[in-house]
Amino acid sequence: MSAATETFVARLDRVPLNSFHWRLLILSGLGWMFDAMDVLMLSFLLTPIRGEFKLDPAGVGLIASA
Repeated sequence: MSAATETFVARLDRVPLNSFHWRLLILSGLGWMFDAMDVLMLSFLLTPIRGEFKLDPAGVGLIASA
């Protein structure tokens, strides 16, 4: 390990968590939650979509993979 890398790693170990880090963590978690909610909504809505548009399993698969 070079001296610059050791200095960088040592600096990261010394940096305390502050409000910026907590905000960043919360915003990242919210982004992940909304992304997962999108996938979850699609799984609940596939059955009504299939009935409304009279899709075969291949059509439902195309919608689910889009």
